[in-house]
Amino acid sequence: METVRQFLAAFSEADKSLLDNLLTSHAYLRLRGDIGENIYRMRVNVRNALLTERLRWGTGNLDIRDWTVEGGTVTVKFTVPEPGRLFFSAQMYVLTLTVHQEKVGAVTLHCGEEQAFPLPAWPVNRPAVVAV
Repeated sequence: METVRQFLAAFSEADKSLLDNLLTSHAYLRLRGDIGENIYRMRVNVRNALLTERLRWGTGNLDIRDWTVEGGTVTVKFTVPEPGRLFFSAQMYVLTLTVHQEKVGAVTLHCGEEQAFPLPAWPVNRPAVVAV
């Protein structure tokens, strides 16, 4: 559970892009340690944790909708609601992280077909490989 909170905390810095926060987060080290024998525990606990997390990005909130772990790949689905609209089907984004040995690779942000608002400033569909 602490790993989940630390990973989610990487989203919370409003003065950096989401991708930059993720790539520089030490949560990767702990996340990598949990992949394997603790996957089941993470999957059981994470849904309840995500329901209560409200994450800041710029002037809006990131709402985590789903989180899955398969092998060394972590997939996070989130929306960014449009400010000022209560009932709004926000654009769904999917962030896929591949964790393997000493590197975090193929960090890609996939966007759906419909754009609810202008794309964020971080690179979209541009893989990055970072040593941790």
